[in-house]
Amino acid sequence: MEHECGACDGTGECQNDYHDPFRFTLLDGLEEAVTGEMDECPACGEHSERGKCSVCGGSGVQDD
Repeated sequence: MEHECGACDGTGECQNDYHDPFRFTLLDGLEEAVTGEMDECPACGEHSERGKCSVCGGSGVQDD
């Protein structure tokens, strides 16, 4: 039965705390300057923007 995804509340966007707007992004800039790599969200793999929800694949619905 298809229903709204509980992980993203039907938005289809990653809801991991990595994307919290209050996250201190200056550290990301320093990390990139030192290592040459950007930190990525462990759930969706995106850096700055929210990627697709890892539970529903971005569709906003689950089929259990």
